[in-house]
Amino acid sequence: MTADYCSTPVAAVLDSIPTLTGKQYGDTQKGCQAIFDMITETGLAEGLEEDFLRIPLGTDCAKRLKWKFDGLQRGLEGTRVVWESTDLEGKEDGERTMLNFNR
Repeated sequence: MTADYCSTPVAAVLDSIPTLTGKQYGDTQKGCQAIFDMITETGLAEGLEEDFLRIPLGTDCAKRLKWKFDGLQRGLEGTRVVWESTDLEGKEDGERTMLNFNR
């Protein structure tokens, strides 16, 4: 690590890694197998009806994602009155264009 990173949060995280070995939730071999299965559509991923952008590996990751998604949902619903007020007036949905990033 370069001197610029000493005494920073990055250094603290890197220093803590050796103390975590063997205490983590995830099994690296199972994680690798899960990724392989998703890419090859075999094993546990065989028959999934959709391609997924994100694959949470482990219950700890799924809990963090759920926490994040719940927060995003609360933010979306909590600000509904604001974002609903910002559309152009006088246009029907069929006359509007929305970028599609879901490809």
